[in-house]
Amino acid sequence: MKSIVEVIGRRSSEDYALVMLGNTIKKLQEKYDFLRVLQTKNTRYSEIENMVNIDSSINQIDSEDLGKAMQEIVGMVVTAMGKNAGFFFVKEIKNKIGPNYGIALKNMGVDLDFMQFSFEVDKKQTRTLTIENSDVFRIKTLKKVC
Repeated sequence: MKSIVEVIGRRSSEDYALVMLGNTIKKLQEKYDFLRVLQTKNTRYSEIENMVNIDSSINQIDSEDLGKAMQEIVGMVVTAMGKNAGFFFVKEIKNKIGPNYGIALKNMGVDLDFMQFSFEVDKKQTRTLTIENSDVFRIKTLKKVC
């Protein structure tokens, strides 16, 4: 969670990042009641380590359920930041948390590599041109004329 705040904060501000993450967590609390153990707070005058409080009771939550919630949190944050942010946001998160936490997340069902790949594929699909049969015919005709 702290890494998410830091990455969002680098693109905007730490205050905005905390509000965004806090709102995202609140939206998902109906679906994932256990997210109530997460609290964000303004760190303007406090240490960066204290910006997200996580109650130790989170260790009692099923890893798979926690992974589903994390997946949705990342997805909602990316949506809020805009489609083009997805690939780089996930890349920065991966770099920030390191390979050990990346493996732990993958074991919980959060595959950051796959998410990053998915964002890249989605971006390329939106850029794909629609080529009609008549367009292909025109190209063939132009080649014959030249």
